Amino acid sequence: MVRAQVLRLVSLPLWQALSPGRLQLELHALPQLGKHWKHLLKKEQKVCAHVHAYMRECVYEVLAPTICSP
Repeated sequence: MVRAQVLRLVSLPLWQALSPGRLQLELHALPQLGKHWKHLLKKEQKVCAHVHAYMRECVYEVLAPTICSP
């Protein structure tokens, strides 16, 4: 279990490195963090959607000249 003293120093995104089972144990032990964890996941999904859209555009810009050229 993560000690309360250390919890203040550790950023919540670092918890993504925990195994899913361990993460669930920690969130169950500290239910007040569940709300923050859900918010973090939603924020990350939005960022990932933007990154994927950007990557599609970049790939198209790189491949379009080679595919469309005679």
